[in-house]
Formats: sequence, C-alpha cells, structure tokens
Amino acid sequence: MKRKWITENPALDLDIPKIKREPTLPFTDSEVERILEAATDEKTRALILLMLNSGLRISDAAMLKVGSLDGSRVRLHQTKTGEPVSVLIPDDVAEALGNLPKAAAGYFFFTGKSEAVNYASNWQPKLDEVFTRAGISDGHSHRFRDTFAVRLLTAGVSLESVSRLLGHNSIKTTEESYSPWVKVRQDALDREIIKVMKKRKLRTGSKAGIIQEQKTRRITK
Repeated sequence: MKRKWITENPALDLDIPKIKREPTLPFTDSEVERILEAATDEKTRALILLMLNSGLRISDAAMLKVGSLDGSRVRLHQTKTGEPVSVLIPDDVAEALGNLPKAAAGYFFFTGKSEAVNYASNWQPKLDEVFTRAGISDGHSHRFRDTFAVRLLTAGVSLESVSRLLGHNSIKTTEESYSPWVKVRQDALDREIIKVMKKRKLRTGSKAGIIQEQKTRRITK
C-alpha cells in the first residue's frame, strides 16, 4: 500500500487467531498421595516434592543449583521468563534435596551427561512411569505447578502473592489461569447465589424451601 502497488490491505479481513490455553488441572489430594507412593526412586520423589511445594516448572526444578537453596528457601531466575523467584519450601523437602547424592558439581539433579537445555525433557519418561503406577492417565509435570498455585489460592492467599511466587511477569497471566480458584472471589459468588436461593425458596413457602433455607443458614454462618 505504501508504494501504491495495492489499494487495500487484504489482512483486514483476517481474524486474529485465538490462543487456546491449557485448562488448569491441579492434582487432588488423593492423586498426590498415590503419586508419592508410586515414586519409589529417591531422586524422582525429591523432584516431585520440589515442584509440588515450590511451583517451579520442571525446566527450573531439574536444573536447580545447590547454591539456589538457602536453608528452606529457593532463590533463582526462571529459565523461561528470567523473572526472579524466592519461595520457602517445607523443611522435609529441603532435607530430601540435601540428602541427594550430587549428580554433577553444583546441581541437585543435572548429571552433566546431556545438554542442559534438553535435560528437563529427560525426566518425562520417568514421570510417566510414576503416573502409570499411580493410575493417573493425564499426568504431566505442569500439574504440580497448578497444584501448588491452587492450594494457595483456595487457602485464601491473594492472587498477587501467588503471581509473585510463580514468577509471572504479569498478574494477568496468573488471573487467566487461576481466577476460578481464588477463594475470596468464589466465596463472594457463593454468597450471591445463596441470597438468590433464599429469596426463591421463601417465595415458594414449600417444605423443601424451608429445609433449603436451614441448610443455607448453616453454610453462611
């Protein structure tokens, strides 16, 4: 158009492609228990515990440096975004990491026998074996990160705090993935629904309505 070769921009009729995000799918407590029981290898179990309790992506967890663990605090810059992360992990998880035989100088898991950039992918077959033994057909490493985030949100931790712990460079990223799990928001929605239920049942004056009102009162106490 600038050189007058065409008079109209053909790209105007094109639709902007929509990016389909993978649904947030945390593990249930029962699934976590089965996964940990199935992770009989000390190193694999330690990696799973690390991801589950820190929210680290497998690319960062598998390449965790010994120097990144200070007591029970993990500090690092994420491989994917470069954003800094500082998160406390349970003492027993830190202890499990500390008890691991160091595979390569300065690392908890990296052996030095493969390229660092591809090392995280080497863990997927091992994790697949664990998921199979645990009876989980749709298991993958990112679900540990989802589980970490959802556990915090349903416990009442703010979306902003979870965003910082995950190392997201924008809270919008966190909101797009985890908004349905924010306890404060869900509690507010529940209260609105309960109000409507109470009004509807009171209008009917039915026995079922009275019973529902009693249940509703107990929920809102």
